[in-house]
Amino acid sequence: MGTSSNPRPTDPSRKHARPRAGFSPFSRFALTRSLLIPAQLVFVLLVAYLSIQVPSDLTRYGAPPLTVTTFLTGFWGMVANIFTGHWGVASGTLTYDGYSWFQLYRDFLPNSLQIALFALPIAAALAYVIGLSSGWTKRPEYDTPSRITTLGLGLVPAFLIGLLVEFALFFVFYHVFHDIPGDGIIPSPSWYPNGIFPSWITGGWITHPTGLPMIDGILHEDWPFEAITLAKTLMQAIVVALVYVAIFMRHARNVVASTSQETSITAARSRGISEPTLLWRHTAAQVRPTFLLLFALTVPAYLATQFVVESVFVDPGVGYLTLTVLTAPKGSENLAGIEGMVFVLAVVVLAWTLAVDLLAARSDPRGVTSR
Repeated sequence: MGTSSNPRPTDPSRKHARPRAGFSPFSRFALTRSLLIPAQLVFVLLVAYLSIQVPSDLTRYGAPPLTVTTFLTGFWGMVANIFTGHWGVASGTLTYDGYSWFQLYRDFLPNSLQIALFALPIAAALAYVIGLSSGWTKRPEYDTPSRITTLGLGLVPAFLIGLLVEFALFFVFYHVFHDIPGDGIIPSPSWYPNGIFPSWITGGWITHPTGLPMIDGILHEDWPFEAITLAKTLMQAIVVALVYVAIFMRHARNVVASTSQETSITAARSRGISEPTLLWRHTAAQVRPTFLLLFALTVPAYLATQFVVESVFVDPGVGYLTLTVLTAPKGSENLAGIEGMVFVLAVVVLAWTLAVDLLAARSDPRGVTSR
């Protein structure tokens, strides 16, 4: 005799139930990560105060003894000065003596942003393609040259690679543009009548109205300026990308190699799916979140690379200015500038890390609940 299956009784109160209101897992993750940034900034500023200001106060003649009250007063005073732009004036830098550190960083920032806007996409594209390719293939004729090249680039200092590129392209650059590649990011004064820059270029390196040289060149329809600036920007961006990719590849290759041996990839291969499809579709989708997290973890390495390259090409950016601050005499007038530099770098790293974390969480929602 057959048995009839009765449907599971339903609760009338749940018949018209609506989805529970609230944040999604991704929204909660984004909110939590964003709320961590103020605490992280306070920690960074506290470390900066302990390592920069406190030793100076303790060794200054006639300074009051260090107590909890004087410590808290000095720390919050430093924080107030940083957020109000009172970073002191440059001292012992020869070129920038008497200038406000806050004004200098504000004026130098656009050049660094322009380099990064070109270097980051180039570095990301190279890291993604080379990382997938070198980690996937097991053939020595492809794997060995890739490993040797990335290892070699990782061992050679960034400033040396910058100098080699600058010297290698010097005569070609001069022949094409009648300018030299290692003298900032905009054309030299010889491009203009009597060696005088137009009114929208201040001091030979600050452009107006946006501060971004390539944008301002377009606005003023100065096409020779635009061509030279683009060439110099690309030269620095490529050097930064080459050095950074070598650093990134140390981690990325092993991630791809281990992912290629996972059960899902092996099962897909057994079903006859082609190797290019396995690499660029299946494996790429799995390693992309990890690549993004690696990108975030190597932010300090990227910034250090760009700072060195800016100094090699004498490009007035934040990196060039940072090295100027660090090599200037450590007088009391420069301490606030160094603390401001630490603040700027901390904000850049935290903002970059947050953006990459959110991209990784969005591309792999399963990982949000485990973070």
